[in-house]
Amino acid sequence: MTQEEKVELFNLGPIHLGDNIACTNIIYNLALQHEFKAKIHYNQHIVGRQLMEIFDYQDKIEIVKRTPGLPYHFTIGQYLNTKNKAVWTGRRFGGSTFKPVYLEGFKLPNCKLPQKEKKEYKCYQVNSRSHWWAKPRLNMHEIKKILNIFDEGNSYFIGNVGTMISIPDMKVHFANLIDQSKFILGCKSFFGVDSGMSHLAGSLKISGDVVAQGLHPNFTDCIYQAYGIMYPTLRVHSRKILKN
Repeated sequence: MTQEEKVELFNLGPIHLGDNIACTNIIYNLALQHEFKAKIHYNQHIVGRQLMEIFDYQDKIEIVKRTPGLPYHFTIGQYLNTKNKAVWTGRRFGGSTFKPVYLEGFKLPNCKLPQKEKKEYKCYQVNSRSHWWAKPRLNMHEIKKILNIFDEGNSYFIGNVGTMISIPDMKVHFANLIDQSKFILGCKSFFGVDSGMSHLAGSLKISGDVVAQGLHPNFTDCIYQAYGIMYPTLRVHSRKILKN
């Protein structure tokens, strides 16, 4: 008789796309490290379903409806230990539920979508919908600076129409998450800010450059740490590169 697989329940509440992607990847690593199957309720159910179609989570993740047995939220907190290496930990009502997910050895899921021949276009996203006092949106001068540094003249603005900004001669590619992933897979590289599209590009193992919007050095350091291990194909830059 085979031993019954351990199951853990998670609720991903009303969070932005980048957090949905990061949390799903982290829960996937939790399931691998601690040998259980994760049942996840997504507040944005369509995002969860699309992620399951894009990535191969090795049957470690199942989407479920919200049930009485799923009363808690899964959030992520980032810390730096004495070795200056980032760790993530799940929390239930403020109490730690698992051992930390150390980012060393962090494993990204494989992509289910067919790999595409690389074309000469780039993808970018320079206006994240997720922002707070420690991570303010870039102003137009800073956005134009990003374009001056990384745009080679054949780039497409990707993401959600709600993130679109007015830039002359902007080429756009808005689509659902699956079609957006197919488009990103065919691009030469990605550039932009810490947004849902950067988490998607990093998870798809696309090379590129990301400018951390955080103004506080500690916040930027955390982004360096997290992206450096979670998304090793993306290079993180401080907002300071946009000041001149």
